[in-house]
Amino acid sequence: MKKPWLMALFLVLAVGQIAAPVSMIVQREQVLKDGRLYKFPSQPIDPVDVFRGRYVALSLRAAQEVYSTPAWNWEDRTAYARIKVDEAGFAHFDNLTSAPPPSGDYVKARVHYGSLVLPFSRYYMNEKLAPKAESEYWKHMGRRGSGQIESYAAVRVLRGNAVLEDLYIGGKPVAEFLDELPKSP
Repeated sequence: MKKPWLMALFLVLAVGQIAAPVSMIVQREQVLKDGRLYKFPSQPIDPVDVFRGRYVALSLRAAQEVYSTPAWNWEDRTAYARIKVDEAGFAHFDNLTSAPPPSGDYVKARVHYGSLVLPFSRYYMNEKLAPKAESEYWKHMGRRGSGQIESYAAVRVLRGNAVLEDLYIGGKPVAEFLDELPKSP
């Protein structure tokens, strides 16, 4: 009599174990398909994560600018950052709230130890290309001379969920930008 219940319990647990990651994948793909595209100015940093490999960590100006939001309690919690787009077409956050805004696009993020932790702060790429991406970013900025950023993260946003679509340097996806560089002997 116990065996049918154990088998049923096992099947319920197995379906639950499969449903959770499938749900996350479906949600991510829906954001990429239906989400609105925003360009967040960024500057790449090339760290290493022992378990996940090399990635380009993005230092987003939008996450730093939001600190000027008045009367925000910077304790550890969930925050909703409303998105605005400047005249140059780049996205920024205009304020933080503790509940989703009633209108407009926003990103659900965490405030952790006084920092705004965005769900799209890491861009994973080939382990050999990540250091080159950072190096070329800084070289590219030096050639421009003015310090105006030409690097941005293309992020899709849908109902508070944000997914990093690509990283751009010099107006091109980072992989294309690196592929077009002269090959060293």
